[in-house]
Amino acid sequence: GHGIIDGQRIPLSDNTIIEKALGGDSGIICVEDLVHELYSAGNGFSAASNFLWPFRLTAAKTAFESQKLNDKEGKIYGDRGEEIDSLIKFML
Repeated sequence: GHGIIDGQRIPLSDNTIIEKALGGDSGIICVEDLVHELYSAGNGFSAASNFLWPFRLTAAKTAFESQKLNDKEGKIYGDRGEEIDSLIKFML
């Protein structure tokens, strides 16, 4: 992930980056403390959430999704019977 320091996007490559940015008031000095504050919504939650650079999740089109789209087009539709095991293995 990345953090915001002085309005710039800084990669979180070391705990010293987190300690310098958040160590004073909130007491967050490492990645584990940062995750704990976010998970538990503790006293330093707002400082931790404001420190993190927002990121966007994009949905990649997987082979499963491609097959699912083909199923909707009429190639394979309905009860798969014995073939359901192979489909589940393919999805995993």
